[in-house]
Amino acid sequence: MASRCLDLAIVLTLGGVGVQGVQLQSAHTRLAKAQKEEAHAALFEKDFTVELDMIAAHERNLNLGMQLDTDTDFEPVSVAKVRKNGLMEMWNKANPDKAITVGDQIMKVNDILWHHNSQMFAERIKNQYKAYKDYKAGAKKVLTLAIQRPRRQKETRFQSQREDLHRQMYSREFSVDLPFVKNQSIGWTLNATVDWNPVTVASVSSTGLVALWNQENPENRIYPGDEIIMANNVTWHHNTKAFNHRIDTMLRRAVSQSNSKVAITLRIQRPRSVIQALEGKTFQKMFDVTLPSIHPEEIGWTLQTNTSDPINITEIRDGSFLSKWNKQTPEQNLAVGDRIVKANSLNWHHDKIGFASNLLKILSKRNSTTLRVQRQAHFNYARGWAVEIPSGVNQLLGLQLNASDDEFPVTINMVRRLTAAGIFNEDNPDDVMIPGDQIFKVNDILWRGNSREFAQSLEQEFSKSKRTGVMRLWLQRPEGLQREDDSSLDYLEFSTELNVSLSQAMGWELNTTGAGPVTVSKLTNLGSIQSWNDNNPLKDIQVGDQLIQVEDRVWHNNTEEFMKHLGHQLTDATSSKGKGSIAVLFRRPYVANADDVAEGKDEELGGDVMGAEE
Repeated sequence: MASRCLDLAIVLTLGGVGVQGVQLQSAHTRLAKAQKEEAHAALFEKDFTVELDMIAAHERNLNLGMQLDTDTDFEPVSVAKVRKNGLMEMWNKANPDKAITVGDQIMKVNDILWHHNSQMFAERIKNQYKAYKDYKAGAKKVLTLAIQRPRRQKETRFQSQREDLHRQMYSREFSVDLPFVKNQSIGWTLNATVDWNPVTVASVSSTGLVALWNQENPENRIYPGDEIIMANNVTWHHNTKAFNHRIDTMLRRAVSQSNSKVAITLRIQRPRSVIQALEGKTFQKMFDVTLPSIHPEEIGWTLQTNTSDPINITEIRDGSFLSKWNKQTPEQNLAVGDRIVKANSLNWHHDKIGFASNLLKILSKRNSTTLRVQRQAHFNYARGWAVEIPSGVNQLLGLQLNASDDEFPVTINMVRRLTAAGIFNEDNPDDVMIPGDQIFKVNDILWRGNSREFAQSLEQEFSKSKRTGVMRLWLQRPEGLQREDDSSLDYLEFSTELNVSLSQAMGWELNTTGAGPVTVSKLTNLGSIQSWNDNNPLKDIQVGDQLIQVEDRVWHNNTEEFMKHLGHQLTDATSSKGKGSIAVLFRRPYVANADDVAEGKDEELGGDVMGAEE
């Protein structure tokens, strides 16, 4: 009614038709704009622009560091999480007045607007970010996001808001089945002083049922600060002291009855403030080495005898007897850091000088000398994380492992390309596996000082997982271990699995005449390549990309043989027994300087820098 009166007042003021009609329409336009601005201000508390430094992203190999919520196309893409490490967190620290928070909506990326197409728009954001980070053609040094922040509802908190608040407060939630072991204590202390706060784990002992659970389940460890929100089928409901009493009662009953393998089942939620620190580990091996008779000066080692520890080897000289011995008898090799605790029947008894003197006398005799050697290594860990490697038919795991000593953890030596592990690394830059990482669990099998057997289990479990589609690993990274800095490379490598059929062309032309690798010189709008590009926008094949490997054959200045192998693989893939696809590793040279590349403009919604040909 008020709106009608307002319209009538405008008519009376302007009067008549003709020119007055034009004036009336203009007034309506101004009124509609004012109403829209008023409605927008009622719904949103803030609008601002974020300008991300893509030079820093390129030079420091930073991820975007933001998880997006794209549940429905008719609601804008919103921020579900801002990660601790990433370009977005760097922006927030430098611009606290324009810091991105959970719930903020992204309405525009560069010149591309959101148009009720949230899932497609999220892909646009990813593609634009990757294009700018990689200095693709047309990319600038700043990625721009237009942000609007909805007003928070104070009167009513809807389910989505409660879930969003929970995501902000807690990093994860998981279940625990504490094992029952006779004569073992629980091994924790709980904090239950405030009824409206959940029961909290105050401390964890190095022994007990909790310590046993942590050892067997490294991916779901219990840490001080974790909150217990359910015990068996009893839920905490702002009754902390009573709930804590119920936990004690359940544990006492489980101990007295002793009729279950599980002492208690818990539901744990972890506040973001909880520190997930892994304890250091020391691994030790005792073994015997029998050396032939040799003069001590010819053996080629340097021994340290001026410490409270046993005599240890500090140097093995190249070309010496011991260096040759290690190559000829790897099963009895000696290494720098090894400690000698016994020579024949002579034991080390904290008598450094006497033991060293007698050791040299024993070595000088004509008979052989058997040394009891202690080898140990201590590791502090920078992180521990779970890895889920997708597995498919005719696919190799691709992890080259060091499992020569049972007593030391299985260690990754190399991750092969065009394998399940290599593709996982490409798709999961935050959880990439690198040489030196240690594997402590595969699916439900735990490493127990049996590295050779455990390495075999890895391959067996990978074969089994081809039925389930994924193999789970738990890895720990020793402190000081650094991954290779991708930003220092001159190219980007990515794996593809291209479908091949007799009825469909590949859709590419290859240049095999240059001195370098085989290169994609032309692409068509039809064929296997186009199908791959449509389904894999973050790994799209472009003109100028180089073919580095096809299945197990690597290009190495052997273009003619490489092309023959490619032809054989294409033929085999289309045969009755073929798998219908080929695995190809591509390499894309980086653009040296984005300023040297002519700028290009995207069409709204359609201009995708990632798809542009270089």
